[in-house]
Amino acid sequence: MTEAILSPKLRQLLREKIRLSPGHCQTLYAVTGLVWLSGALWLLVEKLSGQGESSWSPLLLKIHGAAAIGFSILLGTMLVHIRRGLALKRNLRSGLFLIGVNLFLVATGWLLYYAGGDNLRNVASLAHWGIGLGLPIFLVVHIWLGRESARKKP
Repeated sequence: MTEAILSPKLRQLLREKIRLSPGHCQTLYAVTGLVWLSGALWLLVEKLSGQGESSWSPLLLKIHGAAAIGFSILLGTMLVHIRRGLALKRNLRSGLFLIGVNLFLVATGWLLYYAGGDNLRNVASLAHWGIGLGLPIFLVVHIWLGRESARKKP
């Protein structure tokens, strides 16, 4: 495909990098790490310790909720990255999967906060932490596939 037949918008996208800036990456990784760690620690303290609710549980949930708000804001900053990836058809499967995972976590997090019945809350909780624990793996795979894709294509 020669550059002459490409639309001006696509030519502009081809000149832009898909890869995030180092500062953007560091912020995203730090906030993602805080969301994940606070959630995993809450799960460890609350569910897996066998001792029931701990004095740490409320603090960990507050940290998790605050970090999740920051994470949601950062997801909004990813729209340019997502738009470029979609337009250039790069790393689509893992990117779309990661978008789906994040939407699922937002939806189940909302249910945990607002769901009225215990049954729905229990299902949402299990689904939320079941998928949430895998988030770092999904993110690392997406990054690795993206770097491999960039290395193979000009």
